[in-house]
Amino acid sequence: MNMSWARGLLSAVFFAAVTVTSVGHADELGTEPFTFQEGLNAVGYPGRFGVATGGLKVAIVDAGFHGIDEWLTQNGDKAASVFKRTKISNGTDHGFKVFQVAQAVIPDAKFYLYEADLALADAEFTDQMSLYVQDMAGRGVDFVNLSIGLGHAISPYYQGPNPILDTMELFRKHEVFALFSSGNERRQFHSWTVSAADKGYIKFTGADGTDSFAANVLPSQKNILLGMFWEAHPDDPPVTVSLQQKVDGKFRTFIKAATNGEMQLTYRAEQDEPSKLKTVPGQIYIEVDTRPLKDAPFIVAIDAGDAAERFLGRRMTLYVNGARFTVPGGQNGRDSHKSHAQYENPYVMFVGAFAKTKDGKVAPAVYSSYGMTPSGSVIPHVMGPGTFTFPNGKVGGGTSYAAPFITAVLAGTSMQHFNPKNVAERISSFDFLTANPAGPDRGRYGVPDGGLLLNPAKLNQILSPNSINGIAHRVDGEDLVFSGKISRCCMEGIDAQAMVLVGQLSEDGGQPKLTPINGAVGATTFTTGAKDYDAAPVEIRIPLSLMPKNAGRFVAQFAIRKTKSGSDPFQIPSPEPYIFTLP
Repeated sequence: MNMSWARGLLSAVFFAAVTVTSVGHADELGTEPFTFQEGLNAVGYPGRFGVATGGLKVAIVDAGFHGIDEWLTQNGDKAASVFKRTKISNGTDHGFKVFQVAQAVIPDAKFYLYEADLALADAEFTDQMSLYVQDMAGRGVDFVNLSIGLGHAISPYYQGPNPILDTMELFRKHEVFALFSSGNERRQFHSWTVSAADKGYIKFTGADGTDSFAANVLPSQKNILLGMFWEAHPDDPPVTVSLQQKVDGKFRTFIKAATNGEMQLTYRAEQDEPSKLKTVPGQIYIEVDTRPLKDAPFIVAIDAGDAAERFLGRRMTLYVNGARFTVPGGQNGRDSHKSHAQYENPYVMFVGAFAKTKDGKVAPAVYSSYGMTPSGSVIPHVMGPGTFTFPNGKVGGGTSYAAPFITAVLAGTSMQHFNPKNVAERISSFDFLTANPAGPDRGRYGVPDGGLLLNPAKLNQILSPNSINGIAHRVDGEDLVFSGKISRCCMEGIDAQAMVLVGQLSEDGGQPKLTPINGAVGATTFTTGAKDYDAAPVEIRIPLSLMPKNAGRFVAQFAIRKTKSGSDPFQIPSPEPYIFTLP
C-alpha cells in the first residue's frame, strides 16, 4: 500500500516540536519543561555535564538538521565528532534539536546524521533506509535515534506491510539497535470499544462511558486531516463517515467518505462526482482544505447502515490533525501509536516522553502517544524526559527528545554486548513517574534507572547471571579444547561468539605476571536466539601449536563479542581464574 501521500501531508506536523499547553488536559499529565540537567536527574542520574560514554556511536535519522552547520562553526572543538552521512538540505530543524539534546546528554559520543526524504514513494524510501542502515552497520553504530513513521498506515489496527516495518527489519538484519520515538499525537486520538449502535449509526463512547452519535471537530487551521479506523472483518458492510454542520438550525453535509474496504469514494458539496482512492479495509481518510461555514464545528457521524450492530465489541479510533475535537464523555488519547509499533523486534524499542506537572511532579507528557497492541502489550516500551527549554529560550517537547536519554542510560550495557531492550526491561520501573503511578500511558517497562550508571555492583546483580562455570580443558589431536557452561541474560537476537584468550603465568620480582600468548585466541558461535542462557554448553578450540613448548602455568580468560560488528570482546566472569598446565 502506497502511503507516501499521507507521509508528505503529515510530515510537517510530526517532525515539528510540540508546543506545550495545558488547556483541556488532566492535571496528572506533564506539561512543563526540564533543563537538560533536570532531565538527567529525572531518570535517576545524579551526575553533571552529561553521561560519560567514551567510544559510543549514535546515529540520528530525521527529516532535517537546519542549524547544524552554524553549530559546527561555533563549536569547532566538537565538530570532529559529528559526521554528516547524507546531504543536509531540508529546512526543518527538528533533527538539529534532537542532536542538541543528545550532545548535551552524551557529550563525548560520536554522532552520525542522516536526513530522511519523506517525499519518496514507499519503495524508494525503503531503498534509502536500506543504504542508511548498511552504512550504520559498517561504521559500528551502537544506537540509532529515529523520528520517522509518519503517515504510514496510521491506523493502529492496520496489519499489512508498510515501509516502516521494512525499515525495522533492516535493523534486525544488520543488528543495529534503534530507538523509535512513539509519536506526539496523544491529543489527536480517541479510541473506544463500540458498545452501542442505533438506526445504522455507530455511537462514540467517551472516556467516562458516555455514548453519543457524534463528535465535534473545531478547525484551528485551514487544512485538516481526519481519519476513522476500526478493526476490520472480511464481511464488513460499507461504512460512511460524514462531516456535517448545523447552520441556521439545519444540518448540512459538508463532506463525506464511504469505503467498501477496497475503494474510498469522497463526496464534497461543491463536486458533482466523487473522488476515488484505493484503500485497505478498516480506514477512511478525509482531507478538508476550506474552513467551515460561520464558526460552527464539524459534526462527525459514522453510518454503517443495516449492519451497524456487527461492530459491537470492536475497537474504533478517531484521529484529527489540524483541529481540536471533543467527544461527549471525554477524549482518552488511546491507541495513538502507529500500526508498526505493534510488531516486536529485538532491535527496535519505542520511546515515549514524560514532563513535569504544574506542581513539579513527573508524569507522562500531554502529547506522548501510547496504546495497546492486539496482544495486549503496552506501547511505548520505555519513557524518557521529552519537554525542554532549548538554548534559544524556546520551550518544545516531543518523544524524539526522550530517545537520547534512553541511549545514555543503556549505552554501557550495549557495549558489553547485552541486548539494550532486554536490559531496559530489567532496569526500568515506574518509580520515577511520581504524578501518575498507574495506566498504560506510563509505558510497558517505565523509566530506565540512570542511577545504575554509578552503581556497577548493583547493575551487575540485576544483569545476572553473567558467568562461565564448569571450565575444563583437554588435548584433542592437534587442538587444545576448552569447555564450560555459560549463563548470561539479555541476549535476544544477538549473533555472538564465545571466546577464549590464553596467557602464560610467570613471576616478576615475586609478583604474578600474565603475558598474552600471540595468536592463542579461539572463538566459536554462541547464538541460539534465546533471551537468557542458562548453563549453555560451549567448546572453544585453539591450535595446540600456538602454545609455548616450555612447561609452565597458563591462564584462560573467557569473553563474548558480537559477530557482525567486529566489536571488542567483553569478559565473561568465572568463579576464579582458570589456571592450567599442559602435559
